[in-house]
Amino acid sequence: MKRRILAICVCIVMLFGTGFSCGLEVEAEDVQTEETELPINREQEFVTDGEKTGDLKNQAEKEEVDSTEETGTVQESTNEITAREDKNTLGTVEQQESGEDVGIQEQSEQPVDGIEAQEYTSLSANGLNNPRIEKDSSMEAGQKVTWDCVWFGSYPQAEVVPSASDYTALDKSLLKSGDIIEDRSLYGKLQDEAEWNANNETTVDGNTYLRMKMSDATYTNTDTASNYIYYNWSDSDTYHYFKYEPIKWRVLKVNENQAFLLSDIVLDDQQYNTAWESITWEISTIRSWLNGYDALSNKQGKDYSSKNFIGSAFSRDERSALVNTSVVNDDNIRNGTEGGNNTTDKVFFLSESETYGDSAVTYGFVSSGDTEDEARRSKSSTYAKAMGTLNGVVYKSNYLWWLRSPGWDTYSAVGVRDDGCVKDGGSYVYDHCFGVRPALNLNLSSNLHTYAGTVSSDEKGNETGGGNTGGDTGDKPGEQPSGSGNPASEKVT
Repeated sequence: MKRRILAICVCIVMLFGTGFSCGLEVEAEDVQTEETELPINREQEFVTDGEKTGDLKNQAEKEEVDSTEETGTVQESTNEITAREDKNTLGTVEQQESGEDVGIQEQSEQPVDGIEAQEYTSLSANGLNNPRIEKDSSMEAGQKVTWDCVWFGSYPQAEVVPSASDYTALDKSLLKSGDIIEDRSLYGKLQDEAEWNANNETTVDGNTYLRMKMSDATYTNTDTASNYIYYNWSDSDTYHYFKYEPIKWRVLKVNENQAFLLSDIVLDDQQYNTAWESITWEISTIRSWLNGYDALSNKQGKDYSSKNFIGSAFSRDERSALVNTSVVNDDNIRNGTEGGNNTTDKVFFLSESETYGDSAVTYGFVSSGDTEDEARRSKSSTYAKAMGTLNGVVYKSNYLWWLRSPGWDTYSAVGVRDDGCVKDGGSYVYDHCFGVRPALNLNLSSNLHTYAGTVSSDEKGNETGGGNTGGDTGDKPGEQPSGSGNPASEKVT
């Protein structure tokens, strides 16, 4: 019961600097009432009181994780891409630990904070460009950044509703164009549909949809007096329906036929780790969920080979186009918390050094993590909101998202706030309300992506197209290529 109570409030404090938290609703002897109140000063560091942290840790099962300190500048990626050919039964994801390293994210000597306008020429045979940075005094960051984007894969995003005017799940101020699909006929078909797979997915008129109830969400909050705007579940029994739609990715770096990508928005809401314990990226449940690893790959022993992000978002051929990336897990930059062993993954989160510092400048982020950088702010899909991701108080339309780096200790992980600051204190790994914003390296020669226009840190963009146009994706006969999602009940490779 204590863990359930602890989980409710861990994100709130993070927003204002005393350590990421969703607002811990804890017993009086553990945390005093005044400690859960939101401070006014948003510039306060994300540092928790040592005594409070100690009390929280004593409630958890403590396990010391021996971490091997690795060195390296930033993550590097391999050119070797592997795929299984079995079209009917897909095996579990295999973690590949070797390959020829390519410096896709080498250290940069670019000017700090984009003081001078920077133009990065295209290095891609596909015509994609690196981020373009120009000085702009009207921006909090002092610069405007424009990224090229691509469509690749698909994931549940927009919600299908019978009537937009009667929609009450979200405050209308949080809805942007395309967040809901008003279609009474389609809604009726989904209600009447009898064939849903084990992961509550089905195909109607060539498109794939996912259904979920309140109990399927990672986090829910029915407190109408909350300062935060959560998804409003009117009851616990009604299914809500979400359409698989193409995923838009920002191009952070392109090098010939390989692109380093970050999802344009928060796509889901997941815990960094499903238990409150000492953890590193290597043995976290979020790494296993992202990549479809089995029970041997995470400390909790959970098997994600059948239900995971990579299997839901990408078809078999699309998965083969994902580069096995050597992920460097450095220690926390300020606190020195051990990052653990390096890993090899196809899907991962960005690190501290990839979101602030000199090497992050070329990706479009300012070098200071304390700057309210528009380039680091993120919107979210309607599905992510339904899953429980937390919006900001000041920037109500922006959402928190995880990084992979450890926080002030191994019971926490760093995240990005709604205002675009990165605070190294982090949030408890058991937090329920941080968004999933995946990153990956894509082999562009697969031709399974399409150009999606541009987005800019001033929230202006020029979107184009939608979905895949490149050849056979390896989907089963009758499935919609790339825009339908891979049934997550199948094991992935």
